[in-house]
Amino acid sequence: MTVHLWHTVCIVVVETPWDRLWSVGLTETDARWIPASPWPQLPAVRQLTAGCVVCFGWGEDLAAGRRPRLWPDDAREPTALDLSSGPRAR
Repeated sequence: MTVHLWHTVCIVVVETPWDRLWSVGLTETDARWIPASPWPQLPAVRQLTAGCVVCFGWGEDLAAGRRPRLWPDDAREPTALDLSSGPRAR
């Protein structure tokens, strides 16, 4: 979920200064392919997205009362909203 929330923000953060390369004299005359190509932007967007996943994903885990971990495992931890174990006795 974190990737879907933050990847667009990361694209905008990388794309904004990248568009300003059109006004740099060297790229305007000699290397027009650099600002026109999307490939040099991809590593920066991926790194920013990975950083957001780590930071905000761990924050989501803490807010949900789960133990933060780098990679989710298949074992489900019961949460306050987990109703799969049946009705609770009061």
